[in-house]
Amino acid sequence: MLKMKKITYSLISLLLLGACSSTPTPTPTLAPEYMIKFNTFSVAEEEAEFMDFSPKDIENEIKGTKKYEELLLEIEQEYQTKINDRHTELVNLINFNFIDNSQLFTTHPNKSVVFITQPDLEPLDPLRRTSEAIMNYNIKNAQFIVSCDRDALDGYSYVVLGCGQSFGIGESVSTIPVTYIVNDKKSFKIKYYPEVQDHKISLYSDGQNIKASNKTDSFLNIKTLSMYVGDNIETLQDLNIEIPPRAVVIVANMQDFHLLELKNVTKLDVQKKLAVGVAIKYVVIDTHKEKTLFKLNNIPLLQHH
Repeated sequence: MLKMKKITYSLISLLLLGACSSTPTPTPTLAPEYMIKFNTFSVAEEEAEFMDFSPKDIENEIKGTKKYEELLLEIEQEYQTKINDRHTELVNLINFNFIDNSQLFTTHPNKSVVFITQPDLEPLDPLRRTSEAIMNYNIKNAQFIVSCDRDALDGYSYVVLGCGQSFGIGESVSTIPVTYIVNDKKSFKIKYYPEVQDHKISLYSDGQNIKASNKTDSFLNIKTLSMYVGDNIETLQDLNIEIPPRAVVIVANMQDFHLLELKNVTKLDVQKKLAVGVAIKYVVIDTHKEKTLFKLNNIPLLQHH
């Protein structure tokens, strides 16, 4: 006769399902019909002995294993339903608030920047017929984490309150407050450059570059370029930029002047008018005479950024 290894199964106690825990927990337990199935079903206790197996015995063994796997799948699906329902409940409890102390934020974020991260559950493994396979899946260990998308706050100094909170599946929650507080704008670039000129040269900006136009039939040489913002002056010296007659050249880039970028400002800071100006020293090559042009304007910053 055919000799085969037969596995004898023992009962699964309710303890393996966490139903008899010594510490009361609000964690939902399995439906009663699943507990009954487990109490009358098999689980992993090995008794290795060689016995005669009839075709019927083999068929029963196969059917038993299949039913066990089907039962695990049912439980897994029920647990996942509980996870999904809890996730929906927590999302609906999010109370989002946005405070813009800078008053420079253009598009305010809404509740969509806050989301609840679902826990990853370890699936029941029909090949690991031990109490560990059940305990690893115990839903009482599931934690839902409050996460926040901060991309919308790039370029601003801010504080976010309420992110990182965690909630269990049975924990009582009435509301989940999350607050974004914007303090100021990290960088405010002044996009203004006063045009200055005389009958020989004109200096202006196209919004990115500072350009010089030679109106004469002689070579000009730009020696120095200065930028004025408020009480501060920033100077580019020893430029030695020659401009051919009737030509236009790039003298500098607006970004070369750090004074044109204000740091950590609020609307109150930039509502005021600010003196912004330019000075240039150039030489007419034919005469070797130095000339200076200077212009200073008070401008409303909010209109030039």
